[in-house]
Amino acid sequence: MIAVVGDSANVASVALHIRTGFTEIGTLKDIGFKHGRWLDTVLLQMKLGEGNRTLPEDSDLML
Repeated sequence: MIAVVGDSANVASVALHIRTGFTEIGTLKDIGFKHGRWLDTVLLQMKLGEGNRTLPEDSDLML
């Protein structure tokens, strides 16, 4: 699962995502401009279930 925090200055949102199990995986620098300043966007990720250690159970998903 992916979360995107649109302003890296929103440390409360980043901290909330980390507390709920997300891991910060990167920052997109200066990709937005709002209220007279450039914004960085933070990308976070959380594994669903066992992540890549298990295969999907639905055989229709197999390629």
